[in-house]
Amino acid sequence: MAKVAYYKDGIPYEASGQVIITITNAKTYSDGAGGYEENYGMGLVTKPNSVSVTIDPLALADNVPAIHRQEMLVQMEEIDLQQKHLDQALLTAQQNTARLGSAYLSLLNAGPAARAQALVAYQNAVVAELQAKIASEQGSLKYIEIDIIMQQGRLWWPSSDDDAAQAQEYIDARAIDKANVEQLIQADQQGLAEMQAAMKSVETVTAEIETAVKFTADFLEKVTDKFGEKAGQSAQKLADSAQGKKLRNADEALAAFNKYQATIYAKFGVQDRQAMANALAALDANALARNLAQYSKALSRVSYGIDGWILVRELQNSLKSGDYKPFFLKVESMGAAYLATELVAWVFAVMTGTAIGILGYALLMTVVGALISDQLLDNIITTLFG
Repeated sequence: MAKVAYYKDGIPYEASGQVIITITNAKTYSDGAGGYEENYGMGLVTKPNSVSVTIDPLALADNVPAIHRQEMLVQMEEIDLQQKHLDQALLTAQQNTARLGSAYLSLLNAGPAARAQALVAYQNAVVAELQAKIASEQGSLKYIEIDIIMQQGRLWWPSSDDDAAQAQEYIDARAIDKANVEQLIQADQQGLAEMQAAMKSVETVTAEIETAVKFTADFLEKVTDKFGEKAGQSAQKLADSAQGKKLRNADEALAAFNKYQATIYAKFGVQDRQAMANALAALDANALARNLAQYSKALSRVSYGIDGWILVRELQNSLKSGDYKPFFLKVESMGAAYLATELVAWVFAVMTGTAIGILGYALLMTVVGALISDQLLDNIITTLFG
C-alpha cells in the first residue's frame, strides 16, 4: 500500500505528488478458478482486462464518454464472436433435422416400430433446432441491447444537438428491433413448450401407428364390401402410388383431369353431382378431423398439414360449377410441399364420413389421382369408369 507523504485539502499524496486512491469493497485477483473478480467499489471496473481497469481514476471524469464507448465495443465484439458459434450451432441443428426428416420419410413403408423410432428421432431434432434458434435469437437480443447502451452515451454526453438527435433516432429504431426479437423469442419459447408437452415415447407412437394401420385396413375392406373388389383395389393402389410422391401443381392436375372430365360426366350427371355436394355439406367437421388424423398416421405422418374442411368446401363448389381449377389451386396453396399421401388420407377421411355412392367415390379418386400422376389417373379411369 502506498505511503502517505502529506495531505492537501484532506486528500492523501505520495512523496512524488501522486494522489493516493483507495477503492473500497474491492476484490482482488485470484490464481484459482475465476481469476479476476468483480469490483463493486467503482461502477466501471467490472471486468478483467477491460479498458476501465487501466484508466487513471483522476482522468475518469474527462474520459467517461470514451471509456463508455470502448467498454460497449469490447462487449459487442465478444457477443458477436459468441453469435457466430450460436449461428453455427443452429445451422448444424437445421441440417440434422433435414437429415432425420428424410430418414423418416424413407421409412413410410416400414413397420410401425421402425417408423415410430424414426419419427421420434425427427421430433427430437425439431425440438433441438428450435432450442438452437432461441439461443441465437437471445444472442442477437444481447447485441442490440449493448448497441443501444453504447448509443445512449451520445445522449448522456452529447457532442452537439444534431448528434444527440441522430442518436435518439437510431436508438428508437433499435428499440423496435429489440421488441421484434423479444416477440420472436416469446413465440418460439411458447412453440417449444407446446412441442415438448406433445412429445411421446417410441412405444406410444408405435401403438398409435398400429391402431391407425388397422383403421385404414378396415376402411379398405369396407370399400371393397360396399363398392366391389375393383373399387377396393383402386383405393389400395391410390395409397400405394402416393408413397414418397409430392403433389403436382394446379395447372398439371387440371390438364390431366380435363382429359377425362367428359368421360366422367357422361356417367356422373348433374343430379349425381348435386347429391354428392349435399353429402359433403352434411359431413361432420370434427369427425373429418379425427378420421384424417388416423389415416395420416397410417399413410404418412403422425401429424398432418392439410385443412380437410376447407378442401371439402372447395370440392362442393367445383361440383356445382363444373370448374375444378379453384379446387386444385386451393390444394396447391395449402400443400405444395406436402406428400401425396396426405391428400390420400383426406380422401379416405371424406369417404369414411359421407354416404356417397360409387360414382362419388370414383370422382374423388379421379380428382386426387390427377394431383399425383398421369399413370395413376389412367388406372383409376380404366378401373372405375371403363
